[in-house]
Amino acid sequence: MGGFETCIVIDRPLDEVAAYLSDLENDPGWRREWADAESASEGPVGVGTTTTLFGQVWGRRMKTVYEVAVYEPNRLTEWRTVSGPLP
Repeated sequence: MGGFETCIVIDRPLDEVAAYLSDLENDPGWRREWADAESASEGPVGVGTTTTLFGQVWGRRMKTVYEVAVYEPNRLTEWRTVSGPLP
């Protein structure tokens, strides 16, 4: 079977795009599975930053808390689930 590839060009500087995508509070704006988000941490995103994301599944509100486990500005952000139904 063949595969496919897609590409999106974002006409913004790398640091702006990376900062936006690294901040989970922005996820409801571009990921439809999340209805709302709130940060439990103050200041810029970094290791230890926690964010709670809320979604709707089968008519029930779902809450998942994530924590930034690895952060390399403009390069890499990794999260881990602190609590909630998603790994």
